[in-house]
Amino acid sequence: MLAASRCRRKPSWPYYRWRADVHTSRNLARRCSIPAAVLPLLAGLLLPVSPHVPATAQDRARIAKDEIGWIYAQARFQSEFRRFEAREGALVVPASLDRHAVASDTLSAWIMAQAAKALPPAPEPPWTGEVHSWALVKRTQRLRHRQMFEETRMAYVGNDQFTALDTTATPRLRAKMQSAFGDPTQTIVEVLRGADPMEYIQFEYWFVVNDSIPVVVMDAHGPHDHGVVLAGDHRFRELLPMLRQSLLGRALREAPYGAYVDYFYDELTESWLRTGYDGAGFFVETISPPDLVRGRPRLAAPGQ
Repeated sequence: MLAASRCRRKPSWPYYRWRADVHTSRNLARRCSIPAAVLPLLAGLLLPVSPHVPATAQDRARIAKDEIGWIYAQARFQSEFRRFEAREGALVVPASLDRHAVASDTLSAWIMAQAAKALPPAPEPPWTGEVHSWALVKRTQRLRHRQMFEETRMAYVGNDQFTALDTTATPRLRAKMQSAFGDPTQTIVEVLRGADPMEYIQFEYWFVVNDSIPVVVMDAHGPHDHGVVLAGDHRFRELLPMLRQSLLGRALREAPYGAYVDYFYDELTESWLRTGYDGAGFFVETISPPDLVRGRPRLAAPGQ
């Protein structure tokens, strides 16, 4: 009786669990087209078996029923990939590029323009003495010019170099300047008639160069000397030789001689001179002291 009763005893709960797992796996295999005979093999290959835990217990702990189809799909993918790799190789030749117009192609010019605006303006190159513009101060503008630049300290460039502006005779330079610039701003007539006479000079040309720089060009010692002296703003002392060349160089090269006549007082001989160019030649004449009240001298008309 005992043996018979034991034979009729119902199996324990793991038995029912195992039967349910097999039943569910067979249904999943039908949906995934997996042969039922393959399932135990897949489970044995893909699931690690612990030496301390029975296989059925580990199956229940590590694998869910719905994972079998995913495992099979992964295995099939790996198998198909190995066959493809063996047939085609592991490298793929890249396709050629296809160019397509994009919005940035039409915006590139605008972007570059905006970037240029954002950059600070480039600094102006330092001035090196070039004369871009000049204005001659007329005789009637001397007072206003003095008031405008009364605080300006002047520096000088003499006639002691070896350029044409230093070695050419002063009467010839005076005739060139007469042709290029016209009458000088002041002569010895205006200087000696002034309230505070300066040293004896023959002529002075006053300029405003580049709209802001006062410049004076004068003789060194009347018709007996050579070259001219230039005075300018002391801030540009080192650039005055270049300024003189830029202002007077072209006149010296290209301007013809212009007729003129000046008075000059020679302190060495204490005598008055009348000097100039009459269109035919240069002249220097000793004269009696002139009447400066009557103004500057004039050239005699032809035939007189």
